[in-house]
Amino acid sequence: MHDLVEISPKDINKYDKTEVIETGVLEWIPLLRQYVKVIRYYVHQTLRE
Repeated sequence: MHDLVEISPKDINKYDKTEVIETGVLEWIPLLRQYVKVIRYYVHQTLRE
């Protein structure tokens, strides 16, 4: 991971913005999946009662 403090505005253009976004999304996907599982479980339990 690049240290944002050390990147000057000129250097930002060197990095592909989509690449940065994709790595961010890939890190979030597992968290989102876990979140969805918890919500589904919670909804399932509430419907049973």
